[in-house]
Amino acid sequence: FEQIRLLSKNPLVAAYIGVYFVREVADGVFMTWILYVEWRYNFSVALVGIFLSSIGIVVGLFQGCLLRPLTTYLSSRFPLTFERYIIVGGIFASIPYFLIAGTATEGWVLFAFLWLSGVASFANPILRGVVLRSQEAGKFGTVSATFAIVGVLSTIAGNALYPLLLGRSQSGIAAPGMMNYVAAAICFVAFLLAVATTRKYDPHTIIQKDGGGDGSTNGGVSLASQRVARETVEFDTSTTLA
Repeated sequence: FEQIRLLSKNPLVAAYIGVYFVREVADGVFMTWILYVEWRYNFSVALVGIFLSSIGIVVGLFQGCLLRPLTTYLSSRFPLTFERYIIVGGIFASIPYFLIAGTATEGWVLFAFLWLSGVASFANPILRGVVLRSQEAGKFGTVSATFAIVGVLSTIAGNALYPLLLGRSQSGIAAPGMMNYVAAAICFVAFLLAVATTRKYDPHTIIQKDGGGDGSTNGGVSLASQRVARETVEFDTSTTLA
């Protein structure tokens, strides 16, 4: 924990971790969707399972099949900004999906727009890659532990917030989709933080600290930066379902 505390004092790491935390609090709404879809759309237990499995499948397909070619394409077209586009765009994609989930009166609509969850899942792997690239290889374990702890804290926050909002909706005090509207608002804050953070700590200027390895640049772009970003394809279905 001491190493994590010291790591959090790094302003770059703290800024990106802050974006990650706020975004994960927004994504915490998925934990309550089990109750939400049963209540609002009369989903059976089997249909709830199919829906949640579908989210995982879509996220897995998008991250496993599309993230690498997308990163390669964008890095060739926009070498100075492609990581920023993916992080900011991925976070933004969650906002319309949460709004759709809040306003939809039929459950099939959630299935129809699942592709937005896939697009949204692009953000976290690239964000993690940027933070890892900013640290020496010996600190990778600490960075991963920090992300894990922040993920747990965001889950606790989400589990405290969204069931309360759902209860208010079920009692008629709030709109039926209120918890999704709140998730969209929180995600919008994460989007604004991501825009500000990627401008202040531009990902393409962050060179891999590998103890004297590849720190060369091409046109002002770190070759290590491009390599790590292209290779940062990981399944994060436990925390990037939206």
